[in-house]
Formats: sequence, C-alpha cells, structure tokens
Amino acid sequence: MFRSPHITVRVLKKHEPTKENHQQFSFVVSAGVARKSTARNLLKRRGYSVVHKIFDNTKSNQLCAIFFKKGADKISFADLEKEIVALLEKAEVLKNQKDKTQNTNSKLNSDVG
Repeated sequence: MFRSPHITVRVLKKHEPTKENHQQFSFVVSAGVARKSTARNLLKRRGYSVVHKIFDNTKSNQLCAIFFKKGADKISFADLEKEIVALLEKAEVLKNQKDKTQNTNSKLNSDVG
C-alpha cells in the first residue's frame, strides 16, 4: 500500500502470465470524501483521465485500486495527476526508462524488418 496526502494506492500483481497485456485500474471515492455524487464522479473521471495518459507506460498483469482521501476534491487536476503518477512510480506499476527504450527499439526494429 502506497500513500500520499490525498490518495492511497493498492496494487495486486497477477502471477499467472497472459497473452495480452492486462492492466486494471479502479477508483474508490467514499461519501466521506465528497458528499455529492457529482463531486465523487468528477474525482473518478479525473483519475481515469490520468491513467489514460500513462496507460501505455504501465506494466502488464497489474490490478490497481486507487482510493481518494478527504481533501482530494479540493486540489487541482495537475496536483492530482502528480500524486497519482508519483504513487504509481513508487508502486512500480509504471515501466522504467530502460523498459521504455527497449519497447521503442523493438517497435522500430519490427517496423524496419
């Protein structure tokens, strides 16, 4: 479990290999964080938006649950994005720079050949 001031991330790494790259992200916002459902849904949409941006940079076979804490509805989207990305890096859900370079090189080589 990885924590920041406004978010908690839990990661389950699936050990069974699959043919497809399979990642799942789930966002949880309790009524204690935001009373109105529209505010809770806004946080979820913002979370999914961040994950959508970095989805190609995530490792496969990961299940991630992201929990919002009190005060998360008060921060800006940019701050929320920074917290989510930092926690996913800390949880080793994101591929490191070496993995990105290898993937890019393998794509280039497959296009050439």
